[in-house]
Amino acid sequence: GMIYTTEKTVKENAEKIPQDLQNKINDAVVEAKKHLESNDAEILKKASDDLTTVSMEMASHIYKQKEQAAPEAPHASESSSQKQEDVIDADYKEV
Repeated sequence: GMIYTTEKTVKENAEKIPQDLQNKINDAVVEAKKHLESNDAEILKKASDDLTTVSMEMASHIYKQKEQAAPEAPHASESSSQKQEDVIDADYKEV
């Protein structure tokens, strides 16, 4: 589940994640997949921990990007609601 989720998140947010971090994440995913069939609990735990670490780093980057974009959001919704009001104010004559 975590491998799939991580890969999906990278694909969906590629433009928000620096290339070097994407490479690190991909490496961790490859490692985790390689050890998925392993019966060695230590190796599995390390691969899982590495994946968790890069996933958290990725989440932090995405969150910061969204936070930086947030102040612009209210303006966008104001202008769209203003357009709706213009439509409502239009003269309407019943024929």
